[in-house]
Amino acid sequence: MIQDVKTVVSFDTTRLDNSLYVGLMSFTRDQFNTEFDEDNPAPGKIAAQLTRYEAAYTELDTAYVETRKSVYTPEIEAADAESDQLVIGIRQVAEGATRMSFDQERQQQATRFYDALKKYKIDTHENYLAENNKILQWIEEVEGSAILEAAAQTLGLTAAIAQLKTVAQRLRQLITDRAATMPAKERMRNARTAMTSEYRWLITALNAYALVDNDEVRFNVLITALNGNLDYLKNTVLARKGSSEDEPEDGGDTPSDGGEQEPDVTPVTPE
Repeated sequence: MIQDVKTVVSFDTTRLDNSLYVGLMSFTRDQFNTEFDEDNPAPGKIAAQLTRYEAAYTELDTAYVETRKSVYTPEIEAADAESDQLVIGIRQVAEGATRMSFDQERQQQATRFYDALKKYKIDTHENYLAENNKILQWIEEVEGSAILEAAAQTLGLTAAIAQLKTVAQRLRQLITDRAATMPAKERMRNARTAMTSEYRWLITALNAYALVDNDEVRFNVLITALNGNLDYLKNTVLARKGSSEDEPEDGGDTPSDGGEQEPDVTPVTPE
């Protein structure tokens, strides 16, 4: 009976970040290219849709490469790492000095300095944008306070703070410069929207042929592979990501960044 014929299940692609999304579209492309060749050509509507799918995938792949280049550049990574090391060093010196009870004046200065630093809750493991903003705000407070500047000098941290300021300002400029390349994100959004549309119609065409042919065997291998991958994404990959507190790296590699709608795979009768 027609209702018993296996078809490709519906899947919400908006839940996938860009890397998983491109992976799904690549896997789907590979499976169709494996299934259909010169000896086993694709039926009419599937063949026509595969051509459109291939064009959309080419644009998606290009847009994805550009997007990844514009996110976390090596220069930003290096500045971020240097900033982290300076923050850690400054914090260790200040915290250590708060325990030096044999020199009460130095201990009091260290305590004031360390309390001011702790107030900003600078975390070297957090998003580098938030971390850098906190660092610059803290340095501004230190420079505006004679007490904190004197404490920094007593602790021998004046040069380290100046170096951290230079690095933080450079990182802020790198982030600003990076923003100028962000049109790549818009290209990726557009590419995802177009790709999802072609994916939808390709799956629709395949399901339609499977239902009309009412053939358990003809498309079984292809449909089984596609459904197996979708099941893995839904019940393993997304389930695992859903239980993690880690956030995707800023810069477009986030779920729903493509703005596309869930594909409707309602069958249509092939001509």
